[in-house]
Amino acid sequence: MSSLARQTIWVDASDQSLDPRSMTTLVSNAARQPEVPGPRPMVKICDQDPGDHFDSIAEIIFDRPLCIARQKQAKGELVHIQKLECATLARNILKDFNDQTTHRSFRQLLGGYRHGGMAFLLWEPVEVSVEQIMAAQGIIKATEVIAIAKPVLEGIRHLADHGRVLNVLNAKTILLTATGQVKIAGIENSIQIDPEAMDAATMKLSALAHVISGLIKKNPASYEWSPMIKNLLLQLETRSANEILQTTPFNPGPPIDELVMMTNITNKTAHHRVKYSDRGED
Repeated sequence: MSSLARQTIWVDASDQSLDPRSMTTLVSNAARQPEVPGPRPMVKICDQDPGDHFDSIAEIIFDRPLCIARQKQAKGELVHIQKLECATLARNILKDFNDQTTHRSFRQLLGGYRHGGMAFLLWEPVEVSVEQIMAAQGIIKATEVIAIAKPVLEGIRHLADHGRVLNVLNAKTILLTATGQVKIAGIENSIQIDPEAMDAATMKLSALAHVISGLIKKNPASYEWSPMIKNLLLQLETRSANEILQTTPFNPGPPIDELVMMTNITNKTAHHRVKYSDRGED
């Protein structure tokens, strides 16, 4: 992936160069675009009321409180909206986000609005967290554990290649989308670090090992795990992300529809902290 950071444009309400109605189109296109090498589209932040373009459906908590919203003109298009009381804080988050390098393993910021002294950031929608997968009923297969761990390792390596590490990594910040893609939240909070200070703890490899251990404990004690899973746990404490990815013979993961199925099952059986909005009439 390219190391080019995404650009942000703050658009004043008086700026006639951007049709205010085009924001929802920009968000829809950004959400649908496949991950390809090169810089991602510009993030446009408009001085408008998001309520003019989106209907709030429910409030939910993943790694942060979010509002699930659908577009008024395309009700099948969903986004997650983060509400911030301070527009300055939103500006800082956006700056931090756009200062980072892009990679498919990280959750996308699609755009945002400013209105009434507050800011609203539009995030790529996700379905479940690994924490919820741990809490859901049913066993998890080794191929599914690897399918979760590998993109996280790739994201950690990508940041390390640019002298950065995640500030936080846990089961709440590893997320799955409706299409079975694994996404890490919190790249906007990653920090610069001296390469000599990078180790299993600072690179969050130990944290990933803790997450994998939690997934292993999801299954009965009698479940027989493959040697690769046991070896991966050991390597996460002793080797770099790059070394693990280069030397570990990751077997092909499950078909993407299996991850979609796991996401759907988790949605049906895990506890979601959801507060539904008064949606009124359609």
